[in-house]
Amino acid sequence: MALLTLSGVCFAYGNRDIIRDANLALGPQDRVGLIGANGCGKTTLLGLMAGTRHPDEGSIIRRTGLSIGLLAQEVGPPEPLPALQVALEARPQVAGGLRRLQELDSALEAGHAHDHLLNEYAELQGKLAGLGAAAFQGRVRSVLRALGLSHEQLEQPVDTMSGGEYTRVRLAAVLLGEHDLLLLDEPTNHLDLEAVEWLEEYLLGCGKPFVVVSHDRYFLDRVTNRTVEVEETRVWVGSGSYSAWLEQKKCRLEQEETAYERQQELLERMRQFVDKWRAGTRARQAASRQKKIDRITPLERPWVRRRQPSVSFGAAARTPRVVFSLQGVSKGFGGRTLFDDFSLDIERGDRLGVLGPNGSGKTTLMRLLTGEVEPDRGTVEVAREVAIATFDQHISDLDEESTVLEELLRTVEMPAPKARDFLGRFLFSGEDVFKPVKSLSGGERNRLMLARMVAANPSVLLLDEPTNHLDIYGREALEEALLGFNGTLVFITHDRRFVQRLAQRTLILGEGQVKVRLGGYGPEPEREPESAMSVAAEEEEALDWVRPLPVTPKPRPRKRKPEAPAGPDPVAELEREIAEAEERLAALEARLADPATYANGALVQALVIEHAALRQRLEGLYERWGEAG
Repeated sequence: MALLTLSGVCFAYGNRDIIRDANLALGPQDRVGLIGANGCGKTTLLGLMAGTRHPDEGSIIRRTGLSIGLLAQEVGPPEPLPALQVALEARPQVAGGLRRLQELDSALEAGHAHDHLLNEYAELQGKLAGLGAAAFQGRVRSVLRALGLSHEQLEQPVDTMSGGEYTRVRLAAVLLGEHDLLLLDEPTNHLDLEAVEWLEEYLLGCGKPFVVVSHDRYFLDRVTNRTVEVEETRVWVGSGSYSAWLEQKKCRLEQEETAYERQQELLERMRQFVDKWRAGTRARQAASRQKKIDRITPLERPWVRRRQPSVSFGAAARTPRVVFSLQGVSKGFGGRTLFDDFSLDIERGDRLGVLGPNGSGKTTLMRLLTGEVEPDRGTVEVAREVAIATFDQHISDLDEESTVLEELLRTVEMPAPKARDFLGRFLFSGEDVFKPVKSLSGGERNRLMLARMVAANPSVLLLDEPTNHLDIYGREALEEALLGFNGTLVFITHDRRFVQRLAQRTLILGEGQVKVRLGGYGPEPEREPESAMSVAAEEEEALDWVRPLPVTPKPRPRKRKPEAPAGPDPVAELEREIAEAEERLAALEARLADPATYANGALVQALVIEHAALRQRLEGLYERWGEAG
């Protein structure tokens, strides 16, 4: 039985549609990845599921007694309670019992040892023991520590924490709650790699269904078995993880484009026939075809994903072979050693990824390369006359009072019209270039920083968390641009797919140590990672089986002899064959649109091959029909 069902759900803000005709059923085994561009309506859809928002049209049915745990992005100001207490509220009975126990302790210590207090104390201790309160307290501490909070922070009031720290406390409370369904809005935000890996194992092992919004493709591939994409108010439902959904989506869009083009060709031929014979000897046939045209429901052209930033770097100026040389470098803060006696040469053309827990020294390493900080011991040498562009994860280098256009012109000299055209490549079009920086969203700030970097035409890029605030599509666009950058690249990220695709070598920081390994995230390769060209070639090869079959020459139809005896109408016969083929094609496309089909790879391959062959046959029938008409 479904836990939650959405049927024909619509939601709008004012005159702007956010969700239209959404249909979705969630079962007890579903682990759903909810994806889409920034601002497309993912958070709204979660709110509709949770009941914090209500649909304008349609219905949402929840199983009786269903308990939903929601991790929302936006919440009110926190109460001045310790982090441990907030997380304990995941089980109200335990949290309330522990609070009362503390009150009784205080009363007894003050000398109020009345019998009724002693009896209540004893009863409450027995009740808490039955609820497993001691074990639950230990579990709460364990989860908070796994999510990156220090021992001292467990007693810190949450109203004094940063937004990211408070989010981790709220995530712990949701995970620890006795819920039937979890709805998690970007839970990996503010988590370092170690915490994300822990969260993956927790979600896979907890046995609870969940819907998770995330832009972390590696995370989605690990923990989800279904994918839902919100795209231009439409909600698409697929089976499998993010990577499986990409293949399904590609196949669907190809089918929709083919169906649209085929219908347009057919309609054009029919209209030409009607126009030619409307008042001629075949007026009755023309009238019949016009009725058919009127009965056909026009297909919409498949929607193409919204524009993404057009990020492309120019050819980087040649630099000396060794760009950065770190020899015997040691650095620490507050008596804590980040790295000790560390040596590394970063050479021209290197793509170096930097991984490590929060506080392990990743940003400090970047600041050593830029010269913002000096090592405690050792030397950091930078090649002369090297054009370096940096990306600060806090995007603190922007002038809040400048406009977007002024901020670009502060970095590079170019005529204002050219600068406006350049900003258009980063989706700042029209009057957007005059928006003040202080009004920009996180994603817009990220794009402005990227625009400044590209305009500077650097030979070295130092990027600290460049994927922050970027959705999946923006991350993929940035990856493609960096794969085409022929300069030297050093980047910090928690996005493992980003590291996998870009890093030739990886630095792993932690516990005062620095390890250097070949390749990106995952098992260390025995050979150099494949180039973007070879990866693309493999993708091409993997998709060969969905390509249409080779087109075979179509036999030319015989010309009817005037003296032939009357028989079946060839045009009517062709129209019958076309109708049968279109009916079969529609059935194939319905099966290919069904997510359950993709559980059987061999079946998908057979259906796609039959679809391609039938499409070619229809093209031949259309051609013969046009000649016969």
